[in-house]
Amino acid sequence: MADIVRMPSLSPTMEEGVIESWAKQIGEYVESEQVIAHIETDKAIVEYESVNEGYLRHQFIEPGGKVAVGQPIAVLSEDENEDVADLIAEGDAELSGSTPAAATAEAPPAPAPAAPPSPAPAPTASTTKATDYDVAVIGAGPGGYVAAIRAAQLGLKTALIDKQWLGGVCLNVGCIPSKSLLKNADVIHTIRERGEEFGFSYDNLKVDYSVAVKRSRKVSEKLTKGIGYLCKKNNISVHMGAAEFKDANTLSITDGDGKNYDLTAQNIIIATGSDVRRIPGVDIDGKKVLTYWEAILQETVPEKAVIVGSGAIGVEFATVWNAYGSDVTIVEMLPTIVPNEDKDVSDALQKSFKKSGIRTMVNSKVENIDVSGPSVKVTVTGPKGQETLEADQVMVAIGFVPNSDKLGLDKVGVNTDRGAIVIDDQMRTNVPNIYAIGDVTAKLMLAHVGSAMGIVAAEVIAGHPTPKLDYDMMPRATYCHPQVASMGLTEAQAKEKGHQVKVVRFPYGVNGKALGLGETEGFVKIVVDEKYGEILGAHLIGPEVTELLTEFTLAQAAELTIEEIARNVHAHPTLSEAIMEAAHGALGDYIHI
Repeated sequence: MADIVRMPSLSPTMEEGVIESWAKQIGEYVESEQVIAHIETDKAIVEYESVNEGYLRHQFIEPGGKVAVGQPIAVLSEDENEDVADLIAEGDAELSGSTPAAATAEAPPAPAPAAPPSPAPAPTASTTKATDYDVAVIGAGPGGYVAAIRAAQLGLKTALIDKQWLGGVCLNVGCIPSKSLLKNADVIHTIRERGEEFGFSYDNLKVDYSVAVKRSRKVSEKLTKGIGYLCKKNNISVHMGAAEFKDANTLSITDGDGKNYDLTAQNIIIATGSDVRRIPGVDIDGKKVLTYWEAILQETVPEKAVIVGSGAIGVEFATVWNAYGSDVTIVEMLPTIVPNEDKDVSDALQKSFKKSGIRTMVNSKVENIDVSGPSVKVTVTGPKGQETLEADQVMVAIGFVPNSDKLGLDKVGVNTDRGAIVIDDQMRTNVPNIYAIGDVTAKLMLAHVGSAMGIVAAEVIAGHPTPKLDYDMMPRATYCHPQVASMGLTEAQAKEKGHQVKVVRFPYGVNGKALGLGETEGFVKIVVDEKYGEILGAHLIGPEVTELLTEFTLAQAAELTIEEIARNVHAHPTLSEAIMEAAHGALGDYIHI
């Protein structure tokens, strides 16, 4: 007997799904609990296992097609020769709307992802424009959209405004797609540099960087679509347009078509993020001279590249481009690369980069960038004098400046300090109903810090208890190879603050899990107050250390001492055992060295 297969409900909130791909083709036999299709829901791509078994006789939906839950997607029959024409006609009629299934209601349209780099309208949970709100959030990045969600959860009528896309820079052209590219780089590095170690060989290896970029775009689009869904779920009204203050309660919104309207709110949270810091006199053309924005979207890798700046963006792109065969030079004005990190970590990363073929020039200043010829010429002054570097592309990655200049802050009297909006511990500005969070405050320009600030701002507005954030103890993660992670004070900072410090290090070279992975570079370094055992800082470099950092931030927030970390039993074999071993060292005796 034959039957129609219908779009399943794969989550409690799913209303429709997209056939991302078919795992079985027409004519193939499908067994019960065998994957028949990959279905994109409102949040993820899920393997759909068939409830019944039989031959796949017909597919109503092509890959990429979207249908509501309960609507036909395929026909299965136990007999491969059974006549299924009537079932196909029934399904076609149902999909065309002439005979809708009784149990199937028309699903509302799902939010569409914002697709960089072109600004595109995003869906709204409400199309009402001139409406009063309890809270309006300007900026839909990790700080803004999280603040909007938390405000809505606390019962506040909330609007979220962004001039370009949901998810902000982070989800669209920053944190998220870069991690996808770094995963590709890690795979390429393993194949090219460590194939013999793992027992495989190849002839004429071909790598296609454009495929890596396309994969990263899919990852971003999936998450931005998820933000649209979350806004809809929480009844947040999304407005796509540029916002400017008219007064302390009124915003003028200009949408993508140039149309203007007012939006009023009792409270306004500014979460407009930051923009790249530029080198005076240097024109960023997006071709020869780039920022992270152009670099993350281009589908080619330069043969020779100069990266100006060695913060997280600089060293992460150096890792990606180097893995794909680019000749990379990093120019850093300060004495160490990743200059905000502990010096021991910076030195270890510089040594690792040298082994990988990445040149680093520290204490070096870019004097001029000449793009007049076929290649870019970069004049650099360093400890050994002046040198001219030639490259196909130069990426400027010298930091960020707050995005506060086009908001009309002068009209409402919000105080700024060199462009950064001044706030108190509860994210309030000097104007009582106006708050600011994230990069625009320049407190600590990290996505997760912006999200934490957004939650605090929303809870303060709602009168909900909320903690005070300690920016010194926030986790900091850099996803180069090897990874770098830190929190708290560096050894030098702790000493400058007058602490009597004890410093301990445990190397990954004697950690069993690291040996098994073949990733033995790096160490765990802990800075401890010698008298009280208080954890002042932790600084890690090595395999997946960004995933280990939370143990330290949680311990510090809970006021645990180094002894409690040492006595906490860590699973074996894990990379986290290096933390336990370092903690034992702080107590006087390492176990395994």
